[in-house]
Amino acid sequence: MINALQRSINRANLFTSNSQLSTSIIPDIKGLYLTKISIGTKPSVKLAVVDTGSDIIWIQCQPCIHCFQQKTPIFNPKSSSTYKSISCNSTRCKNLPGSSCDLAKNTCLYSARYNDQSFSFGDLATETFTFDDSTNITRKRRLSLSNITFGCGRRNNLTIGDVELSGIIGLGASPFSLVSQIKSTFGRRFSYCLVPFYQLNVSSRLNFGEKALLSGVKLNAINSFVNIGDGIVCLAFAPTEFLPIFGNVAQTNFLVGYDLDKMIVSFEPTNCA
Repeated sequence: MINALQRSINRANLFTSNSQLSTSIIPDIKGLYLTKISIGTKPSVKLAVVDTGSDIIWIQCQPCIHCFQQKTPIFNPKSSSTYKSISCNSTRCKNLPGSSCDLAKNTCLYSARYNDQSFSFGDLATETFTFDDSTNITRKRRLSLSNITFGCGRRNNLTIGDVELSGIIGLGASPFSLVSQIKSTFGRRFSYCLVPFYQLNVSSRLNFGEKALLSGVKLNAINSFVNIGDGIVCLAFAPTEFLPIFGNVAQTNFLVGYDLDKMIVSFEPTNCA
């Protein structure tokens, strides 16, 4: 009876610890927010842009036909036993918008393009992604998520020109985003709290699952104006012909929560530092 009770407690603890994930978001001087990830069976830490405006996950890969300069070693699929390419006739390949096929290798190809002229093109594959999890502050751990579909980029360009970057983590609503792929563990809820760009030495939090708190409503002066120096302050809004974008500046020092099942975005003013 005691052993059975202990097993039940252990299962409950395991469920609780795995039902949420809290990892760091790092502000970048270029105006981006980055997160640390590790890929494959011999993982090395890499930085990727956190992007709620796109879906696909992609990382620069060897052999690289055209790659932007990257500070850390470019990921080599041959060094990982958990890397698996996706075939052309697979459901995932057929469901990916803009996919094509390498007939010689029977591997699925993806293409990602962005409004700032950045792009990535390469093989669609699955791999194990590992995140630093600090849900429990007193006992930090690394959480590995297997069979994540991502783009192994062979031709890539990021116009931001930051050598710290390795790729992009898409958090959009499609089945190919990170939040959709890990929904069986965390649900399709996540939240983040962005520190202002002038606090480059302070990290923000990206939360999935139970820790993704959702709340409400207003924009403060720090979210509406940018001090560019010499006593000059600019309005952090611009007109657009097509899709409006709610940018990073407007979101700083807000807890921003997404519920992709209910299609709700919520905001709560807070100190993210």
